[in-house]
Amino acid sequence: MPPSLAPGIYAAMIVRSLTDPEHPAYGQVANVDLNGVPQIRTVHFRYLREKKQIAFATNTRSPKWEQLQKKPQLAGCLFDPFRLVQIRWEAAVILIERSADGKGKKILDSLWKLVRSDVRAAYWQDYNRSLEVELHCPTFGAVLFQPHRWDIMEVNQEDYR
Repeated sequence: MPPSLAPGIYAAMIVRSLTDPEHPAYGQVANVDLNGVPQIRTVHFRYLREKKQIAFATNTRSPKWEQLQKKPQLAGCLFDPFRLVQIRWEAAVILIERSADGKGKKILDSLWKLVRSDVRAAYWQDYNRSLEVELHCPTFGAVLFQPHRWDIMEVNQEDYR
């Protein structure tokens, strides 16, 4: 695991939080829209082991995708109630979408398999192919990032100071 994934002792804990099958890692990401207005959304964070990066899925026809194309920066926050830690970060993003040359296919396939089947079916609704959930949809995109700034707060339930 590269040391830049997260500050030393926190890297393994962050990976566990993002890969815990019993407690999904939902959190918020914020970016700015094309007018500079802050936008925030809840996403399901994933850790892609093969890329050693954090990722989340999104529709390539969404406003979020267009905003990140124009300004590829985000800030995020995840509170893990099972590890009692709040994790905030800032990062530049890499957008991965379906392309004719097949670049990014492996990443999209990997992330697609991590997405719940009902969410996969929802991606296919625009194509009237809701049963074809094994193949990723043409509008399925991945937002990858490796934070460059961290703010990690461990919560002590006995003393919040």
